[in-house]
This record gives sequence, structure tokens and C-alpha cells, in this order.
Amino acid sequence: LDDYIGVTAPSGLPVGNAPRSISAWINCQGDTLNDSGQPKYQTIAGYGTPLDDQSFAMERAGYGLYRGKLYALGWNNDSAGVSTIPDNQWVHLAVTFDGTNTSFYINGTHDGTLAMSYNTILNNGLRIGTMLPND
Repeated sequence: LDDYIGVTAPSGLPVGNAPRSISAWINCQGDTLNDSGQPKYQTIAGYGTPLDDQSFAMERAGYGLYRGKLYALGWNNDSAGVSTIPDNQWVHLAVTFDGTNTSFYINGTHDGTLAMSYNTILNNGLRIGTMLPND
């Protein structure tokens, strides 16, 4: 399905460099391909402004080094876990940020931590199941 939920003006979401978490249960059926035949990044949930360092989202990475891994999108300020997300089964994913480090969890098991900082600005709302609008 290509359905998604969008909230135009959510309140109470962490902004700037404040701590935050996103978690979800997913059942990924494998790669979704773009028009060029490459695997797409599959956004699970995110919010903020789609400009450098102004968003925070959790994704399943598409092509390249991070393909299939849990990915934190900060819009050109990104990081990823180390394990591939299993396909064709229910999996619990979480990305947390404590104000200094971004940590990744797959089924409750720690999957990596990277020092990060964010400057999330809440201009384009919250999306679950698709990318933030950037037009």
C-alpha cells in the first residue's frame, strides 16, 4: 500500500537538538524500486523541514552502503545502524536521540550509536508512511 498519514501542524514534537524517539512495527516486503530501478529509501515516520539538518525521520535505507538498514534521516545529517532489517516478518524498530547520540534498535536489540546533533524545525508537519513534502 502507498497510504500515509500526515499532520500539518502537530504540537509537542521535539525540535532543535532536543531528545526524541521514533518507533514502529513494520513488515517490509523487500525493496521498492524507483523509476531507475534502484531500491528506494522507505520512510517509516518523520517530521520537520526538508532542508539541511532540519528534519528527523526513521527509514529503511535504499541503495548503497546502508541498503536495508535502519536509517535516521536528518536531511544531509544522516546515520544508520549496522544490521539489515529482516524482510517478510514483523519487526519493531526504534531510533532514539538523547541530545548527543543517535541510537538504533531492531526488535529491542541495540544496533549502533553515533554522535549526532540536529536542528529540527517544524515547518512541514509530521508524516507516517511517506517522505516529508519538499515542494
